[in-house]
Amino acid sequence: MEICLTCGTIKKSSDTQCSVCETPYEENTADVSPPGDDLCIARFNGHFECRSCGHGVALNGLDKDGNILCGKCGIEQAFNWDNWDSILTHAHNTADFAGWNKPQANSPLWKGLAEEMGEDTAEMFKRIGDSRSILSLSDGAFRGLSYEVEASPGYPICEQCKKPLTIKIEKSSLKTACSECSLAATYEIPSNRKAYSPLEGIISFENRTDALEVKQESSKGGAALAITCPQCGGALENIKAGTITKCPYCYTSCHIPSRIFQKTTGKVNKEAPWWLVFRGPSKARSKSNSRVEIIKHKKALEKQKMLEDMEQAEKEEAYRRKANNRIILIVALIFIVTLTAAFVLNR
Repeated sequence: MEICLTCGTIKKSSDTQCSVCETPYEENTADVSPPGDDLCIARFNGHFECRSCGHGVALNGLDKDGNILCGKCGIEQAFNWDNWDSILTHAHNTADFAGWNKPQANSPLWKGLAEEMGEDTAEMFKRIGDSRSILSLSDGAFRGLSYEVEASPGYPICEQCKKPLTIKIEKSSLKTACSECSLAATYEIPSNRKAYSPLEGIISFENRTDALEVKQESSKGGAALAITCPQCGGALENIKAGTITKCPYCYTSCHIPSRIFQKTTGKVNKEAPWWLVFRGPSKARSKSNSRVEIIKHKKALEKQKMLEDMEQAEKEEAYRRKANNRIILIVALIFIVTLTAAFVLNR
């Protein structure tokens, strides 16, 4: 699969620049292989609408406790695994059906997908990597939430040198490393991911674990005052959400999650892309395969019925021929008898 080396999204064969980051392709692309057997990767970004203020709330990682903070009104929203199911399914379908394992143009899977999800959806999947890079899912409503998300087949890129990262999946974490600059990171795989079993790993700053999470100092009334180092307690300045910063006093690497950044600064966390790693066939592929099997079974039944009809027709034709032969024989015998009788009488 060929990708853009600026954003990691799958390259469009019909264009000269990336439609996601608008970087000219030229020599800014690379062919990448899957990081393991039966794996596919989706580049993902999205947001949902706050139930309270209507502001867009960024989905920048897979939350651990089922709650996401709205940076605009400060209210935490329930967002559990039931809410994630349709989103993860969309990302998995996109990565699986349009990435490394994309079916050939003449594959019966496309007919199965069209019958299962509609001709328009099948056509959109077909065009990924040709005339489009991303597939959107929007205007949905689940448990009172309105959302808009985008997914694309792709591969994570090093932030510093823009080279494809190496990916290693372990029992409870996913590790990335850059062979060029040695930049490395570790990401937690939430234990409750079993709610969507094909999810194998996450590459999102919100799920990063190789740096200590900063502490949030609050006043007696509960108002956030400052962000401090978790090691020495020193105040951290010039902070940004979704970054690793080093304490100026003890040099500890500190992780600043968006919820703490928003509560402390009052600034809204911006939507940022992240990565989902899946193993095995997506729901779309499984259903398409089932449709293909149904179609094959139906065709086999139709073929069997045709053969049975042909066999029956041949039997009937043979019976008719036999009956006709009998009639001809009887007529011939009657003719011979008649001639014989006439000959005898004439003597």
